[in-house]
Amino acid sequence: MQRNRLMKTISLVFLTTGLAISINHSVTAAPITTLFSTGMADATTPLPDTAVDPHYTLTQVPPGALFGPATYVADSSAYPLASDEWLANNSTSKWISAQADQGTFPNDPGSGDYIFHTTFDLTGFDPATAQISGQWTMDNYSPDLRLNGVSTGITALEPDFTVFQSFSITSGFVAGLNTLDFHVHNEPYFGNVNPMGLRVELSGTAELVPEPSALLHAAMTLIAAGGLRARRRRTLRTT
Repeated sequence: MQRNRLMKTISLVFLTTGLAISINHSVTAAPITTLFSTGMADATTPLPDTAVDPHYTLTQVPPGALFGPATYVADSSAYPLASDEWLANNSTSKWISAQADQGTFPNDPGSGDYIFHTTFDLTGFDPATAQISGQWTMDNYSPDLRLNGVSTGITALEPDFTVFQSFSITSGFVAGLNTLDFHVHNEPYFGNVNPMGLRVELSGTAELVPEPSALLHAAMTLIAAGGLRARRRRTLRTT
């Protein structure tokens, strides 16, 4: 009798483990809510022109350029947005730069290399299931897009400032805080004004990690159900 009870308990443990694995693999992907497009206050609210973008900072600027770390939403009423030479700002993303007024952005020392840095948090997600879909454009071009300091191999070497290019990232994610670094090179120009900016739209998903309390509850429910069935069988045998 004791051996039978032991075997039943072991069977319940294996069944519970199987349920936990099943729960873990049947979870549907959820949105990564800490991932933001440029020029957005949140997922659905665009920032006003000239506002500081709280989600993006400059971690590199050309030598001698007194920019950063703040980034600013480009002024739609100024060149080159006003002359339609940049893709128009809209309700899903906006251009950002080292200064809001691109009509006065200096060729010297404004030409050179910039890095736009943003972060997102995968706490509570399985990083192995994460993926990001995006589209971007920039002035002048991007030699690299880095995830957690590692090159993704994604570039935009000949972008059209009036249209987006699509990209996706499916690996390289880590648990907790993750970083994205958009490298932008502003090619020297023969005039005094030389606009520089970045426009990115991002969305991402990952599977949620089941809470330990949920798995424990499932296990306890199975054990309780098994115990109840055993008591019912004993009652039937004695009646």
